[in-house]
Amino acid sequence: MKNFVGNKTSKIRAFSLKNQPSINDFTCGSKILTIEFDHSILEKKQIAASEIEELCGLVEKYEMPNYPVIFCDLVNLRGCVFLEGEIEWPLIFMDISKLSSVKEMRETYIHEAAHLFSYRFGHDFVFSIIHNIFLRTAGYNFSEIEYEYSDCDCGLTISESMVLSKGCVKILLDQKLDRIFWEDIRDFFHYFPVVPGDTMDDKLAVFKRVAGRMLKHLNSSSVVNS
Repeated sequence: MKNFVGNKTSKIRAFSLKNQPSINDFTCGSKILTIEFDHSILEKKQIAASEIEELCGLVEKYEMPNYPVIFCDLVNLRGCVFLEGEIEWPLIFMDISKLSSVKEMRETYIHEAAHLFSYRFGHDFVFSIIHNIFLRTAGYNFSEIEYEYSDCDCGLTISESMVLSKGCVKILLDQKLDRIFWEDIRDFFHYFPVVPGDTMDDKLAVFKRVAGRMLKHLNSSSVVNS
């Protein structure tokens, strides 16, 4: 694969790439479960999302995080990230051969970017919030896949966690809280993995007040800076 690092004048079309390397080509001879990466090879082969034709709009138009991507063969996976020390910088691995459309590639990037941005390896409630924010910001539907809520541990069923996640994100969008507050929103749900309130309506009402305070802060800052 050609090294496109630092190429700022043209964008690579991912679906045109042939002969993907294996993820094992980037390791120091270790197996996938105890992987140790050769960082010098990774650095040469990574491509920023903003430099990939199919993904650049997520960064340039919707201001998604601009994480580096490695295209390689993955066993039974469309994409993955490593969050337990094996990678020295945020990095997404993606298997083009398992992606059938640009939409699928973008949704895969969004899923993996949500893991990195939320500092979550699993699919807990914090991940679900960030994932749904990214999906809706980019014009896609909320996730309806139970697997993507499977690690939610907030005293609710998976179905209830799905309803609460989508409800909170809808409040954020209605309040027009954009990327300026993505980190604040993430940190709020880190601190309150269970939104206070006895019923689902109570929880959504509490978070609506939180979102309103964020918006009020934004408006106050705009007045001060004008």
